[in-house]
Amino acid sequence: MPNTSSRKTKANGPLNIKKLIILGEVYSPNLGDPVICDCLSYIFQLLEPDLLIEKRDISGRARLKAASTKPICLSTLPKFHYAIKPPPRIASLIKFPFRLLRDLTYLLSNRDACLLVFGGGQLVLDNNLRFPLDLLRFSLLSQVLNIPLSVHACGVGSHWTRLGKSILRLGFRIGNIRYISVRDIESQCTLRHLLTGINNVDIDVTIDPAVWAGSVYRYRDGSQFIAKCAASLPSMSEHRPINNSSSKPVIGLNLMADGFIRRGLDTGSVAYTRAELITFWKALIRYLLENKRYVVVFSNGAPADELFADEVMQTTIVACSQSLNCLTRERACMPSELVSIISRCNVVVAHRLHAAIIGFGLGVPVVSLEWDSKVGAFNRAVNRDGYMIKSSTLNPILVANMIDKALHLPASQSVSQLPLAKENILSSCQKLLSYIHK
Repeated sequence: MPNTSSRKTKANGPLNIKKLIILGEVYSPNLGDPVICDCLSYIFQLLEPDLLIEKRDISGRARLKAASTKPICLSTLPKFHYAIKPPPRIASLIKFPFRLLRDLTYLLSNRDACLLVFGGGQLVLDNNLRFPLDLLRFSLLSQVLNIPLSVHACGVGSHWTRLGKSILRLGFRIGNIRYISVRDIESQCTLRHLLTGINNVDIDVTIDPAVWAGSVYRYRDGSQFIAKCAASLPSMSEHRPINNSSSKPVIGLNLMADGFIRRGLDTGSVAYTRAELITFWKALIRYLLENKRYVVVFSNGAPADELFADEVMQTTIVACSQSLNCLTRERACMPSELVSIISRCNVVVAHRLHAAIIGFGLGVPVVSLEWDSKVGAFNRAVNRDGYMIKSSTLNPILVANMIDKALHLPASQSVSQLPLAKENILSSCQKLLSYIHK
């Protein structure tokens, strides 16, 4: 487990905090991000029951959009005319003053002793300048309005343009930043390198807040949603139980589109084509069905992931027409539904990091596919690297053997590191509050 050891970043004196605003991808269609925000909200409320907590989507979304229950196909996707649209980085720069004005108006109406927290996920990255400009925007506002700002439990990307790095450094230099923590040691080293030469920047290492998913989202009979702080969480529609009438183990396959994998590849990772990934998943599904497993295919909800999962299902149905009663496609429209799907599996094969983290938080054995260093960092932090497969050794038989190994993992062993992980992020949140609390 990572240890937290540092002093506070900037000490401008204690404040009486009444409201905390979590800044993140609150309404992202990639439902792992809303799960993070829900878990952070829960933890802060647990530590400070009287604290008013709000969540603000840094990308400007106002709500979660329900995913279509119909299969996505290429012909239904909108056609974008890139010839009349500026390049993504230019678009981010154009939007900056408008978003600055929008957030200024918002904060002026929420100025009563509030705290801003960039919370969780792979936020700190040069995604066409979006996060560097988000940080700069709220750093400017935090300084002008004298509102403390923290960056908490975030992952840090390793690929930066010169302009992105310069904007990030400016944001950290001018902001009223009280506390910084990241979710793994690799992120700590990367951020320290990015901020070389900036004084008074100390960076703690904690764990991803989504390890609290088992406490935030609870289920009875595999379907009913319960939460201690349900009023602050998105409502959940009834989610039907997986229709497994046999005693076959339920194996959840969490799929991610090839485009995301190529975007996040580290040095030494293998860049599989879309066709190669479809072939891998089809072969794995066929092998599992032949070995009397009940297979559930799902994604974290991003539209590209949903499209990819549909494509895998369509090709698999043709190849495995005799075993379709043991194969199902699940869709999650809400964070709680994603957690519900994972909770009802005996083992999950996770391509998305937060499918693995949620599974860990629920005590569900997970086989992680390491396509990015952040996957390895989390699994090493919770001593689960023995159930992780590197992209360079990815093949269906190896994954199937790892699934069999995970199926026989004692329940006590699958949750042995969970109390330490939950205590780690709890302590980190308490430390954050202590720096600005009276």
